[in-house]
Amino acid sequence: MALSSEQAITIAAVAEKGELRQGELMGLSYLASEKSKVSRVVQGLVLDGIVYRRDDIHDRRSKILTLTDKGMELASLLKQADEQHQTVVNTTISNEDLASIRSTLNKIAQAI
Repeated sequence: MALSSEQAITIAAVAEKGELRQGELMGLSYLASEKSKVSRVVQGLVLDGIVYRRDDIHDRRSKILTLTDKGMELASLLKQADEQHQTVVNTTISNEDLASIRSTLNKIAQAI
């Protein structure tokens, strides 16, 4: 199953928290976007059986997201892929180069 980066970020965020208010997705640095876009991403994940969305019993305007069994399997695969990616990065790029890259990216982010 092919996932967009927004879908993968959403799955990982929900997996990390166990359950997450849909509105909290707007605060993620890699997902910050228009409310309608976040809603479309979540709706797609709900329709694909990856995320379960329910009303918050304390605030009916808020939706709570949790992963289905299928979503938990995908979250596990995403975590494994991330760990493999980190291993490759750590074995091919020196610590000094990584520090330089992070510094440069931070400067770019601050300039934007």
